[in-house]
Amino acid sequence: MLPWNAKNAGQAQDYQGPRSAGSIAKHLLEQLPNLVTSVKDQAAWTKFVGKAGATELKKVLLFSEKSDVSTLYKSLAVQYSGRLAFAQAPSKGALADQFGVTDAPTLLVLGADGAGEPAKFDGKLKPLTVGKFLAGFAPKLKNEGAKSDAGAKKDAAAADDDEPPRRSATPAQDELWRLTSAADYKARCQDRPGTCVVGVLDPQGDEHAAHVAALEGALEKHKGGPFTFVWLDGFAQERVLKAIGLFGADLPQIYLVNDGKRVAGRYIGAFEAAALSSYVDRVKTGAAKFTKLADKVDIHAAFVDEPAAAKPASGDKTEL
Repeated sequence: MLPWNAKNAGQAQDYQGPRSAGSIAKHLLEQLPNLVTSVKDQAAWTKFVGKAGATELKKVLLFSEKSDVSTLYKSLAVQYSGRLAFAQAPSKGALADQFGVTDAPTLLVLGADGAGEPAKFDGKLKPLTVGKFLAGFAPKLKNEGAKSDAGAKKDAAAADDDEPPRRSATPAQDELWRLTSAADYKARCQDRPGTCVVGVLDPQGDEHAAHVAALEGALEKHKGGPFTFVWLDGFAQERVLKAIGLFGADLPQIYLVNDGKRVAGRYIGAFEAAALSSYVDRVKTGAAKFTKLADKVDIHAAFVDEPAAAKPASGDKTEL
């Protein structure tokens, strides 16, 4: 994994801990640097305001009952590093009295000199709402304005186009689908926009019902998003496994493919709804690694039409 301030892939660090979502998340949070200055009194505040390299930056001051810096506040300081200067002070004392603080937490933004009437954040301390508030005080990133203008022009051009805009999310999916033929794959994973989350299962296995339930749980959380959730019989569709490089692997497996963009990735982790949902969230943010599909990989052509007797009983809601 790359440190927050890494300049290139050569600075990547190996993660040696457990491969569970909770353990990885805990490790990542522990690597988050603390760029927040503690200011316990007026002298410390004055020193912070005049700190070398930060005299031109507007000051963000959080009054808190806690002495530790929260993960949210640390992450905001990293996000706006070099654009805003962050400090934290006790919610009681001379400094709190100076700024008229009567409750905690209280978040203020002041000018670069630390003087003047502060701007107070009045919403809930949530990442999106606080981030949006602070963005109004931080200098724009290089080319940020140009990108916004380009996006506006693109939207305007799309509005004048006779063709309807392509949906960024898949049409609603109310149940988990099974793929038993090339036609199924085309309808579910090629004709629908977005990414297919494919569970490669053993229908005769003792834990098959639990594996289906895990996929259904992840589907429920991401319903209406840019993902389609399906499953296939890994033994009946051996040619598909060979095409995607999973032949010989133990079942179950989860394979994600965006056939439109010709990219794919393999999920490595617990076969549980929560863990899978967390991974899908990472895919949405671009944090999960995908690879290009080779030109020779044709998943659609690899499907073998299964006989009707091999399909689930009519009462199985996972049937197409």
